[in-house]
This record gives sequence, structure tokens and C-alpha cells, in this order.
Amino acid sequence: MLSEKYLAGLLDSDGSIQLMWNPPMRRKNWDGTGPQRCYAVVRFDQKTPDQSFMRLVADSLSPPSVRGTWGNLSTSPSGTHYWRVAGTKAAGVLMRLKKFLVNKRNLAEAAIDMNGKIMDVTAGTAQFDAARRSPVPVRPTRKWVAGYIDGNGSFDVRIPRGMAGQAIVSVTDEEVERAGCDLLCKAFGGSVQEFVTPVGTKMVTWVLSMVPSKIRSVFEADKFGVAKHMVLKTDEIYFLLGCAKMGHFRDGERIQKGLYALRSGPHRLSGPGADVPKFLATVRDVPSFMGPGAERRKRQWDAAHP
Repeated sequence: MLSEKYLAGLLDSDGSIQLMWNPPMRRKNWDGTGPQRCYAVVRFDQKTPDQSFMRLVADSLSPPSVRGTWGNLSTSPSGTHYWRVAGTKAAGVLMRLKKFLVNKRNLAEAAIDMNGKIMDVTAGTAQFDAARRSPVPVRPTRKWVAGYIDGNGSFDVRIPRGMAGQAIVSVTDEEVERAGCDLLCKAFGGSVQEFVTPVGTKMVTWVLSMVPSKIRSVFEADKFGVAKHMVLKTDEIYFLLGCAKMGHFRDGERIQKGLYALRSGPHRLSGPGADVPKFLATVRDVPSFMGPGAERRKRQWDAAHP
């Protein structure tokens, strides 16, 4: 089962908390105006190869005392799998997760408070929207970071110059829910960049460039150790950690190709499953080439170590 802290991070990234409105009683020829009853709705989405991960989310949040699984599991036309739960069950989910949430903590509390009440739709929607911003906690938990990166994060390798690579982790979210990105920046460094999508949506991205020692301190060492709590991107992060154990990312091109293969293959977003050691075996422990004639010595070394 998935931990509540991990699920809170996942809900903060690729999940949503919404409201559903229904009239307090069924009335013939109802015109949709006047007071309506409010219901909380919680939804988790992931474009995974099948529903197994989303079923794990649903099972982790359904009380063990009930038979079966709460809510509805379904798949959108685009291939995204989702689990949706509403009403009292949604409020129960939020009661379990709210203390671990970052982006949606205030939103969860508002949804719990409004669930089941009869109120004016316009006033209720305004009250709910006003709760979208949450204060940034002092520090993140490791499991929350794992869930948040699994949901909205990505890993990349850039080759700014020469053959040396540069590992990157980034997380993108809407500007109105930037608390998570701000918290990651506060905890690990990097920068938070703002941008606007072509349709006018304000977004933010947390970006952290990592040397081998940095990626090991964040994802491997006892201080943080985020990797062991991840589910969806474990192959990618353990590949990068394996490369980091060399002490450098000098074979940037092969590291980049290995990461892209893990991201584009059948194991993308499916958790453990790829043959990570096979990809690590392609990465060379390249020596350092510095000073005059470095490019020539690099070419000679490449020719001798194809």
C-alpha cells in the first residue's frame, strides 16, 4: 500500500479537489438556479500503461473495513487512467491526507467543510476558489517529495558543452498552486521560473541542476533518500544514481541516451521493470580531459573506447 504522505504529494501534483453541485431535492422542470447541495470530489490521474497503479491508489485510500474499493476507476479517451471519489467518501480521503498536503491543504479543508451543505452556488464557488493558495511548510517530507515528483516531475540530462552531462530534475505546476515548487526550491535549491502557456495559463517550474554528489544527497543518502519512496519514476532515478556513483557525468551523450530510452520505452511511468544495469553498462567511466589539446585527447580516447 502507498503511504499517506506519498499520496498527498501525488494529489498535490497530478490530482484535483473539486466541487459538485446538485439540487437539494429533485424538482420537475428545475432551471438550475437557487441553492444547491455541495459535494466534495477527489480525483487522481496518471497516464500509465494500465490501471494497476491507479488501482493501488484506490486500494490505499479505501478503508480496509469496507468490501471492494471506493469510487470509480476509469480511462479517458486520451489513455489517462483516473480514480474518482465523491461526497462523504471524498471528504474521508481528504481527512486522511490534508495534514500532509502542501498545494491543496486549504482547498482540502474548504471541501471538507462545504461537503453536504446547501448553499448558493456563486457564493460557494467563490469561497472555494479563495482557498486555493496554501502556506508553504517549513520543510517537505521525503515521501511527499517522492509523490510530487512522480506526479508532475521529470528528469533530464543536458550537455551544455563538450561531452559532460548535467542532470536536471524539474517540476511544473500552475502558478496558483506554486507552494510545492517553492517548498522544493527552499529545501534543495535551484530556481522557480514563471511562464505563461499559449492559452494564457500562468505556470511555474522548479528546476534543479545536479552534480553527482547533489543527486546522491537528495535521492540516495539517509538525509533525504527520496528515491526509495518513489513508484513511477524509479528506473530513471536509479539509472542516474548509478551514473552518479562514478563521481562524474562525463559520458554525457550515453547517459542522455540511456535516460531517454527509459522514458520512451514500454516501462515509462510504470515503476520498476526496466533492466537498469543493462543501460548502466553502456556508460563509460571517461577520464577528465583538461588543458591544451583536450579535444584531441578526447577524440583519441573515444576512438580507443568505442
